[in-house]
Amino acid sequence: MSMNLDLFETVYNKQKELYEFYKEKREWYKEKPVEEQLITFTIAMLDEGFEFLHHLNWKPWKNEKPLDKEQALEELIDVLHFWMQLIILLGATPEIVKKIYLIKNKINKERQLGKADRPNEYKGG
Repeated sequence: MSMNLDLFETVYNKQKELYEFYKEKREWYKEKPVEEQLITFTIAMLDEGFEFLHHLNWKPWKNEKPLDKEQALEELIDVLHFWMQLIILLGATPEIVKKIYLIKNKINKERQLGKADRPNEYKGG
């Protein structure tokens, strides 16, 4: 299975550019330690996930409304925005993410087949 990195690299690079832009405009991005930024961006990502959830008919006590796929997708793009920022702050490259993803994907598939092995092949970069 091959995974094309073009789209991922484009999003990754655009997010890095945006982060540098923010650092020029707002002191918070320069002053706050990475761990605090990770916490803030994780909360922001979760918040966008909840905004996505508000577009779904998950409350059985409410009348259903039609799904606005465009609006829902926009919320997921916001999730992607913050998720990518977390990846960048952790110092991961698109290649590292691909490597870890493929390993984790294989592990998850093996779990469904009843295999309990959890190799940590991706540790150490």
